[in-house]
Amino acid sequence: MKVDRHVTLSLIVVSILVVGALAVSPAVLGLVAADDVSLTVEDDEAGAATSHTWTFDDVDYEGEVETITVDYPVGTSFNGLDNDDVSVAITRDGESEPTDISVNANTYSGSQATFDLSGIYNTDIDGPVTVAVDGLENPSAGDHEATLTFEGDDTVTTNTVFTVTESENTEPTEPAEADLTLDPELEGAASTHTWAFDDVDYDGEVDSITVDYPDSTSFDGLDDDDVSVAITRDGEREPTEIDVNSDTYGGSQATFDLSGIYNTDIDGTVSIAIDGIENPPAGDHEATLTFEGDDTVTTETAFTVAADGEDGDNTDETLVAEIVDTDGDVLENTDIVVELEGPSEDVTFVTTDAGGVAEIDVPEAGTYDVTITSQEAGTVTDTVDVSGTTESLFALESPETGAIDALITDMDGDTLPEGTWVTLSGGDDFGADRTGLLEVDGTVLLEGIEPGTYDLSATTSASGETDTTTVTVSANETTATELTYGDAPTSATLEGTVSTPDGDALADETAVVEYDGPESGVSIVDTDADGNFAVHRVAAGTYEVTVTAAAYDSSDPVLVDAEAGDTAEVALNDPESGSIAGTVTDADGEPLPDGTWVSFSADGFETDKTVQIDDNGQFLLEGIEPGSYEVTAETLAFGETDAVTVDVTADETAGVAFTYAQDDADVPEDRGEDVTELRFQSDTVDEDVVIHGDVEGDVVLAGNTQIDGEILIAGDVEGDVVVRGASSVDRILVAGDVDGDIRLLGSGTVAGNVTVGSAETVAVRGNAALEGTLTSDDIGTVEVVGSGSVGEIAIDGPASNIELTGGSTVGSVTVAGDIDTFEARGGATVDGSVTLETAETIRLSGGITVFGDIIADEITETLDAPSRLVDGEILIEESPGDGAPSHGSANRAGVMVTAF
Repeated sequence: MKVDRHVTLSLIVVSILVVGALAVSPAVLGLVAADDVSLTVEDDEAGAATSHTWTFDDVDYEGEVETITVDYPVGTSFNGLDNDDVSVAITRDGESEPTDISVNANTYSGSQATFDLSGIYNTDIDGPVTVAVDGLENPSAGDHEATLTFEGDDTVTTNTVFTVTESENTEPTEPAEADLTLDPELEGAASTHTWAFDDVDYDGEVDSITVDYPDSTSFDGLDDDDVSVAITRDGEREPTEIDVNSDTYGGSQATFDLSGIYNTDIDGTVSIAIDGIENPPAGDHEATLTFEGDDTVTTETAFTVAADGEDGDNTDETLVAEIVDTDGDVLENTDIVVELEGPSEDVTFVTTDAGGVAEIDVPEAGTYDVTITSQEAGTVTDTVDVSGTTESLFALESPETGAIDALITDMDGDTLPEGTWVTLSGGDDFGADRTGLLEVDGTVLLEGIEPGTYDLSATTSASGETDTTTVTVSANETTATELTYGDAPTSATLEGTVSTPDGDALADETAVVEYDGPESGVSIVDTDADGNFAVHRVAAGTYEVTVTAAAYDSSDPVLVDAEAGDTAEVALNDPESGSIAGTVTDADGEPLPDGTWVSFSADGFETDKTVQIDDNGQFLLEGIEPGSYEVTAETLAFGETDAVTVDVTADETAGVAFTYAQDDADVPEDRGEDVTELRFQSDTVDEDVVIHGDVEGDVVLAGNTQIDGEILIAGDVEGDVVVRGASSVDRILVAGDVDGDIRLLGSGTVAGNVTVGSAETVAVRGNAALEGTLTSDDIGTVEVVGSGSVGEIAIDGPASNIELTGGSTVGSVTVAGDIDTFEARGGATVDGSVTLETAETIRLSGGITVFGDIIADEITETLDAPSRLVDGEILIEESPGDGAPSHGSANRAGVMVTAF
């Protein structure tokens, strides 16, 4: 039987007295007395995921607490936790018992976390406080120190030591060996620190990398662009650069987040370079680097910092390069590669400053060919005599390049799976091999290819190398090709030239190409100056091609062999026809946006007519043969409209309007097909999630879940609906009721509407956003807190409470039934109006702003709405009667009833 061990930790008391020489008194850091705090660790084994509970008898703190920061030693891990794993209870000013406080944190990773309490009403401490973190992973065995800091109107900090024992079930991981180099090595210098590993004994995926330096080292002012990580991943032969994320850079420790990156399983060399870190004072030091995720591997590495004036590894020869782009503008804050060829050869990576200047250490004096390359801006090679400090101007040249869009197919002509790594080779003129991931359609795009003709082949680890295919690349154009493991390509390019009825090229115009052969389709193309067009990746074979363009009748059909590379010579015909003009509006009666492509079809049309909506929301179809048509309009976003009868007469224009009706067909059928729960953890879903029955538990989107579609539930949800972390979904519809709560937390986002029969509570907190409309027949409480936002709140029946606090934003509020309380305080904002049927209380306070009106049929108890907080009018049909409690004022022009 397992027995939980509790470790009560003693406090190291540090007293700091800051005495200012100026008349203004500086801030004094508050400290908690040793007998007022304890830290309890439920399981003290190394690596255990356990509960850490900080308990304070009282805290000498003045004012409101906005954040609580806990800082543990490297090796401790918050990875995988979220706001639900943290509980804070504060005995607040005026209260006798602790109150649970909701917290927010953008991310949980590494050994430090900050819990945001801003926007919470009354966090003034006046009694016991507890802070509990459930699931925190213990560091390695030994004695450690942790810090907890209350910040806001005051700052109070406690430092605590605790002991972790060796795990009885696991063997310690062997530390990794690394070389750490500094360039330059001088004390206080902004230096590049490079960690180099020949290999790392690591099992699984790496989620984060934490570097911990001596206290006098500084990451201040750095950002993600100053950090480069290259990992030789499982199944690869060369290191791959990995993008990193870090919420903040400051102090002597930083954690680089690699979560969400495809394949971070180490199988070879690893390098981590940090550009601009400030060196500590001269002397010998130690730094620690930790890989964390499925495994934990740590290395401690010694390094030496030279005093100012010592040689170290520095050189007396410096090239000060001012770099400008092709327009003559300085290349500011940009990573560049510098190659030196001369008395010595060297390749180095540097970053220009805000003036486009980079300082480059040169090994020895002499004449060098200096090549400077920026991936975005181009390259240049100049000869420079370097002696001492030498200044030189480098003007980058950006060669015109093209691109290759390569389709890779297997022996059967089918596309290879999405995410397959493929290497493309093209001979010496092509340059270095290019490696990329295949997209969902089996293609990979190679950009920055110099114009020329190349014999291109593709190589994958599973299938080897394809036969070569000759590809010609032109400047500023993308060339499509197919590389196949089969006997011959399965696709071809359908090429043609379009001329007007007078024989002139249809130059630089948009045309619609209809083709019929091994496959059929319609493609919108842009002709070049000679009237040429191309439709890529049609099935190889012979096609009948017809072209349509504005102001002309369609061409006569032309046969062309696309597989043989033939060109279709297409001539448009003069129109002898009428026109159709009109508008297309959405379900709200609004015209579709300028530039929207709309296809019009009818039984009498030879081909569908596809045009763009203009900036007035109108369209024009020309070249329509006289007759009566049943015409429908279709867009990618909305589908088809109902058919409209249009009578077309020669040489005349018929007017017509198309509109999209409201469609409730997306409510799924309830077939009684119940599910236990819906739970997503950092998943990617590319379609709607449809449940034809009830959800017996919770609906949870956590981590970085991305649903490119809607969640549609025909019945009830018997638990909660939660969107948290960085998760997003297009829309949520519950045709029945939600027995629990609906909560949007962290940076959780619903891009459209949330529609539900009823729910106990709807809470939008932190940076969460409900961008559409919250619609319900019956609701309990709606809370929009912190930086949370809701497009519109529309309750068709009764509600208990609607509460807007902190810096929250709501577009408008409408409640058709009775409501107990509508309250907005702090810095909350309502962009539109608040419209209520009958309310007991309306209360506005703090920095709240209602930019529209406040409208209600009846207020039965309290109206506390100062007119200075409402830009519009306060229109109350019936306010509290004589003797009823009422406060505030509504005394601006246009108010129907004034209450005092």
